[in-house]
Amino acid sequence: MKGLILTAAVLVLAGCSAQQHSMPMANQNWQDFGYEQAMDGQAKQMMSSLSISDQMYAQYSDGYEMGRTKFCGQDAFRVGFLGKSYQGICDNIDASFHDEYQEGLWWDDGASLE
Repeated sequence: MKGLILTAAVLVLAGCSAQQHSMPMANQNWQDFGYEQAMDGQAKQMMSSLSISDQMYAQYSDGYEMGRTKFCGQDAFRVGFLGKSYQGICDNIDASFHDEYQEGLWWDDGASLE
């Protein structure tokens, strides 16, 4: 019985750590949500997947584009080195971002970037 409870607790905690930003409610700021998603390296969601109004999606898109511009302005190697998520959101802005990100992911000689 204790093993079952421990297993359930581990699964609940693992599920919580894998959660992404929750979507805002109707009266919350969709621009901030879009910005946060881009800054996390996530791909832009389609309006239909968010089930929101045109106005809310415009706010989301504005925030997403601001976040994407900032995210893509970072050092791609460092983004990879730090293990941050990247879903190809910079590929049409900076053709080398993906390759530099991949190099950062695979850097393993124990060196520090600091």
